[in-house]
Amino acid sequence: MTGKLKEYISACTAAGIRILPPDINRSEAGFSAAGEGIRFGLLGIRGVGKSMVDEWLDVRTLHGPFRDLQDFLENCTDNGMNKRAVESLIRAGAFDGLGWNRRQMVEQYEGMITAISARKRSVVSGQLSLFEDAYSGAYSLSVMKPLPVQEYPERILLEMEKDYTGVYLSGHPLDRVKEGLILLHLPEIADAVRMKDGQKLRLFCLVTDVRVITTKKGEKMCSLTVEDFTGTMECLVFPKLYREQYLLLKMWTVLCIGATVSKKENTAKLLCDSVFSEGQIRAYIRNRCVLCVKLDDADTKLLEQIYNMFLRFSGQQPCCFWLNTSRKYLYPKLPGGGVTLTREFVQQLQKLVPLSQCGLIEKKR
Repeated sequence: MTGKLKEYISACTAAGIRILPPDINRSEAGFSAAGEGIRFGLLGIRGVGKSMVDEWLDVRTLHGPFRDLQDFLENCTDNGMNKRAVESLIRAGAFDGLGWNRRQMVEQYEGMITAISARKRSVVSGQLSLFEDAYSGAYSLSVMKPLPVQEYPERILLEMEKDYTGVYLSGHPLDRVKEGLILLHLPEIADAVRMKDGQKLRLFCLVTDVRVITTKKGEKMCSLTVEDFTGTMECLVFPKLYREQYLLLKMWTVLCIGATVSKKENTAKLLCDSVFSEGQIRAYIRNRCVLCVKLDDADTKLLEQIYNMFLRFSGQQPCCFWLNTSRKYLYPKLPGGGVTLTREFVQQLQKLVPLSQCGLIEKKR
């Protein structure tokens, strides 16, 4: 997936338009409008070709929605049962919700294809009837039951989606810190790409690749590939910082980095100045920040509405109101001393006041 397409998907998400995962019973060849959002197209899945998609859609039109993976395979020709393409569909999540979990399908789809292909060949040659078992053993059609194995961990499922569609669809590792990301109003990678050479920034990111480099002086540094909801970028960590923070610089870790934008030959990179772990980010927000909502003095009814909402999300995150006219802070009395920052809290707050008027600010010392 191109960086531009990822940015478009991020823009849809920001506008409240959901990008829905691929679905063998609902997806078209390309992206398509769905009642609740935009459905990811089957041709966007790595390893899937146009002729196969055309066949799947034709079969679906004639046959109706597929009941499960076995039903799908039994109604496809050998071209439609291409092992690589079927695996791609499974790993991308196109069969989710049809009874089997992804791990069960990954571990059994090849046996299914073998058994179904054997039955089809036998029927054609007249060696057995349509009602006889095609195969004895674990993959006999009469006993196509899922093995009792647990689903992959969420991190693995998300990595599969990213690998086969180019984007996270059912979730994102950065979702764990999304509330902080929104309320800290930090720039994103799409913003960093447009910044001038030498500009400094802090951003939340996910490390998707780590390449350790040895300098001419024999010191170790590294090149990270980092991404967020809007794009991907290279980030260089020089020897001094690498020695101090190398334990944090691992794949699939969520970080907050301080960096300087470097632009050379129309290529933008980040030169890392500081690194903070997910735990350090949470501790910083919890211990050093106050949620502040800016309002006009005359907005007393709105202030009351927000206060009542705060009561429903009682927690320990300190919060306050800033009154624009009188230029003073109001600190509401709340049972837990503050609020709980959750996705639902941010959504409810946004219904009352633009998030541009809300933010996490450092406590006054």
